[in-house]
Amino acid sequence: VKSKVVEDAIEATMVGREDSEGVLREMLLLIFPKGPQSDWGWSRTGWSWQEWWKIVQKTMSVLHPTSGFVELGLLLERLETEAQRPLTEQSTWTQPRLTKAREVLCELGGLED
Repeated sequence: VKSKVVEDAIEATMVGREDSEGVLREMLLLIFPKGPQSDWGWSRTGWSWQEWWKIVQKTMSVLHPTSGFVELGLLLERLETEAQRPLTEQSTWTQPRLTKAREVLCELGGLED
């Protein structure tokens, strides 16, 4: 399945809605790129954090803003739980990536950084 197809399907079904069941969060967790701190996740040639993050941004941004904010926060928290360490201690989460996550959270939550 191409990521664009997934993004389009999510946009068509979830635009402006809440994800009270955490379906997107669960999907995004399952397709998180397998890496040094994640013996779980998706391993596929060409699949990277950058590709994963594009889907995260596009899918969370179609939700009702409050829901997108909450769901992204819960997703990041779950990534910490699964890795058993904070994002700041995971090699995948470099400072520029943490900054991107903070920026998207602020945007979704209507906050200033």
